[in-house]
Parts: sequence; structure tokens; C-alpha cells
Amino acid sequence: MKKENKKSFWKNTKAVSPVIGVILMVAVTVVMAAIIMNWSSSISAPETPKQCGISVSRINTTHLRATVTSIVPVGATINYINYTNDAGDETIVFNNNDESIVVGCTNNNIPLSAGRYTVFIVEWGDTTKDILFDTKI
Repeated sequence: MKKENKKSFWKNTKAVSPVIGVILMVAVTVVMAAIIMNWSSSISAPETPKQCGISVSRINTTHLRATVTSIVPVGATINYINYTNDAGDETIVFNNNDESIVVGCTNNNIPLSAGRYTVFIVEWGDTTKDILFDTKI
């Protein structure tokens, strides 16, 4: 008699009901989707590198001319372009407070100390800085 009870016990036992199984599969899918969404939201597109072109020429023995030749990406904000040399002289060449710095801006009044190492630095709208030009003039 015990054998018959055992057989009927295994015959009547089911695994998880289909409704509970579907609910569990949906729950696992939602959790996985949330994890993937959280992970993917932290990935950002690479930034376009900022570049500013400047043409520098000597007008005479006492002054330089600087012209902005390119800004990449177009429309990037520049706070200022600064000129300095190894004698400690420093001049703001272009300043965003006066007017927007765009391609074609020219400054013909940059004081020159001949024989000095000269550096032009750009400060972008996000306050990062890059060296645009450095040489001995």
C-alpha cells in the first residue's frame, strides 16, 4: 500500500504553476532591463576635442598681430585668449566680456618683448585651458 501512495504523490505533484512562472520571468526581465539601463546611462558620447587656431605675426619691433583662424567645434565658447612671455608680461588678447570671440577676430596691439619666449593660451567656456602658440620671437 505504501508503494501506491508514493506513486500517486509523484503523479499529482506539479512544479511551479504557469502563472507564477510567467510572473517570475517578467520580474527577472524587468530587473535585468533596469540594470542595463542604469549601466548604459552612465556611458556618454565622446566629446569633440576643442581646438582654436590662431595666426600670430610681427607688425614691427614693438607689436604683434593675432587673428583667430578657427574654432572647433563651431560655436564653442572662449572666455579669453591670453598672451604671456618669459619676462612675466601678460596681456589679455581677446576677452569674451568685450565681445564674442569668433573666427576673424584680430588684435593689432599686442606688446612685444623681442627675444622672449611667447605663449598664447585659450580659456574655454568650461574653464579648461590649452596652449595655442608657443615660440621665441
